[in-house]
Amino acid sequence: MEKQPSFEKIIGGTNKQKEEVLETMEMASTKTGAELFGQYLVEPTMKEEMVVEEAVTYANAVAKQYGASRQFGTDRVFLLESGAVEDLSDGRIQQGVCNFFDKSIGAERNKSGALLAVTIVHEMFHINSYQSAQIYKNGGNGLYRSGISMTGRNKEGDYFGVAEEAIIAILSKKFFDEVILKSALYQEELDRTSKTKDWLLIFAEQHVPEEKRKKFKAAVQDILILPMSEEVYQKLHDSNKDDIYKYGYFNGFFKAELKSGTIFRERSMERETFEEVLDRIVLTSKDNTISKEYLFDEFARAHFTGNYIPLSRVIENVLGKGSFRRIAIELGNMKPINSIQKDMLQSDIE
Repeated sequence: MEKQPSFEKIIGGTNKQKEEVLETMEMASTKTGAELFGQYLVEPTMKEEMVVEEAVTYANAVAKQYGASRQFGTDRVFLLESGAVEDLSDGRIQQGVCNFFDKSIGAERNKSGALLAVTIVHEMFHINSYQSAQIYKNGGNGLYRSGISMTGRNKEGDYFGVAEEAIIAILSKKFFDEVILKSALYQEELDRTSKTKDWLLIFAEQHVPEEKRKKFKAAVQDILILPMSEEVYQKLHDSNKDDIYKYGYFNGFFKAELKSGTIFRERSMERETFEEVLDRIVLTSKDNTISKEYLFDEFARAHFTGNYIPLSRVIENVLGKGSFRRIAIELGNMKPINSIQKDMLQSDIE
């Protein structure tokens, strides 16, 4: 695959500083998996190679559909041993990581091929998006724009950070529906997951107290794929233990896996916040002339192209002047806005 741009834009600093940043990143983008991940790097099996290929192909196609200028090959996706991402990030993140400076993705080996694929697609949707950097007054540098998200120049938070994760989560779910549910690569674990969910829902009707039943059933329904599905299936279907014991086993397993982020219930809080905003804009539009699908596509195009202008026009036509900035803050992680932040966002739109 042809060479990709390091960043579409670098703000701040001198021309010399910008050249130095670009040169450093160009060197970083040639690093091998061994140089980037060292002892954590593992050799993929044939099946894992197929999973990676399927995920990368899909993510590139969707990104291109939304106007992305970046396309990445499987050669920048590296398979890592279990627990590697947590170790490398000092516990901050799990399962998968992408680095915009060296243009790499690291994904942990997973007993679930489907979860491995979703992890790769998620990170691809980050790295395929619009990217720009900034040089700080002290000479250091960092991200300015990552997709639709924009970092404050004084590191005071970001605009649209919630929207970025929600967009990626929604597109990752689309990958699950369009690819994983139909691919022979994942059918065995999908079947085991489905039968396990059926067992749990029947058990809930018979044994879970009514005040807890609704919440438990909703959590079970929300599971798209189970990690370690074979082990869980055997515990519930092939064990001589009684049903109460089996339920206790699953409950403990579920809580542990949910805490570690390996059960696919991706970014539920971000999705809910994002979709509430979409619904509000759609309902406010005259005669509901804007559909939710159209509005989502505008957000996704802003994420992959970096162009805020079409999205800002849509929002301000419905909610009025200044509403784009308010939505950017609502769907971000910013401290209260001040005049410097106001000018910064406005200049980026224009």
